[in-house]
Amino acid sequence: MTGMTRKRPAESNIACAVTAWRSFARRAVGHIVYLCGFAGGEDEYRDLFDLMIVIVVDNDTLSHRLATRTTNNYGKAAHEREGILKANVGWAESYRSRGAVIVDGTRPIAEVAAEIISAAETWRTFST
Repeated sequence: MTGMTRKRPAESNIACAVTAWRSFARRAVGHIVYLCGFAGGEDEYRDLFDLMIVIVVDNDTLSHRLATRTTNNYGKAAHEREGILKANVGWAESYRSRGAVIVDGTRPIAEVAAEIISAAETWRTFST
């Protein structure tokens, strides 16, 4: 029918993203690249990253940031925020157990950024 769009399932979106990321990874060999954000299905593309750095915050900080952000409304509804906060409790340990560098995101942004850059540069120094 004309005038109607058909949405692809989330799995298709992840597959498209992974294909694009694999292409990008081939072109980025030898360079430090920062991919920021969180996406579902990361087990499908974890092999693309030499180092994973995860910024974590406690639930009080996360709850405040969700309530006061102005970029989107996700997490403002009680049921969304509850799910996010429940998941947040185990994120740091889950990523740490998979070898990620954990960065405390409650600190000033300049300190967080400096730690991320330092971790990437340290990895690069010891991986070559």
